[in-house]
Amino acid sequence: MMLPKVWIELSTFNGVVTDDYMRAIGGAYATLGHEVEYVDDVVKMNGSNTDIYVVLLAVSACKLRARGKKRIVFWSQGIWPEESFMKHGSRLRLFACNAVEKMALSVSERIFVVSNAQLRHFETKYQLRLRKKSLIMACSNESFHEESFYAEGKYEKPVFVYAGSLAQYQCIDETLEAFKRAQTVTPNASLMFLTNDIERARELVARHALTNVSVDHADKDELPAILSHAKYGFVIRDDSAINRVSTPTKISTYIANGVIPIYSPTIEAFSESAHNIVRLRYERESFAEDYREFETLHLKPIEMCNSYAEYFDEELSYDNAASRILAFLEGLN
Repeated sequence: MMLPKVWIELSTFNGVVTDDYMRAIGGAYATLGHEVEYVDDVVKMNGSNTDIYVVLLAVSACKLRARGKKRIVFWSQGIWPEESFMKHGSRLRLFACNAVEKMALSVSERIFVVSNAQLRHFETKYQLRLRKKSLIMACSNESFHEESFYAEGKYEKPVFVYAGSLAQYQCIDETLEAFKRAQTVTPNASLMFLTNDIERARELVARHALTNVSVDHADKDELPAILSHAKYGFVIRDDSAINRVSTPTKISTYIANGVIPIYSPTIEAFSESAHNIVRLRYERESFAEDYREFETLHLKPIEMCNSYAEYFDEELSYDNAASRILAFLEGLN
């Protein structure tokens, strides 16, 4: 008996991270014996009604269902209606996005979500029972870099890093103020500020009157060598539904390179999963004292490497998630 063909929708807006995730799903289907094809617009494909369609947009799921396609697998990276409202501020648009997202979740045979917090959000908001047809798998586009843990002086020097964009949700002003408070505890602390918008970053550093900050850009393949020298990495977010359900890829990058995340507890997925690894929870009012106490810890590279490797394998490695994906999808053959 010939297995149905599987069509995988790739991203046109966040290709590196999203496509790695979609190809992990596609790889599982290929292992199960399906023919797999990756496309930019799955809705335009002339597949049969018995084919399986793996989509990353709620709109795609709804359009496919309207065209008689019933075998839909939906990967939801975040909470699209809330993200749309933050960007556009339109309640009419929010209402429409909610309706589309609810339908996509309802009609899909299988759902991939990035965190347990995201699944709770969907079930509570839409009053849907989704857990039995859902798999939780965090976003990650990293491999583990054991050598980064053993750079000379890595856990002895207060070297901080921020790697990412200057988008509003990244809380850059709060991040820079947090570094400034850290310098009141360890005046020799330094910050590697890595971003594409170098001139704007320099303006922000000057506005906050910071010293010992280097501003630069780094390509992805350059990051491991740079991060091998960093002890701490900032991942500060405000308290919003979007941040509560997210699994920032910045965290996986830091973990993979032995960088201790300084993270906001509003990132519920990491807060819930990271109890057994060294990390520094960020609370604005107590940060200076929390950091002062943290700096008294004597961290051993081998212990850091072992615990971070275990966490990475369990929570962030697509290779190690392959068996879970296979078991999750096998019933759809």
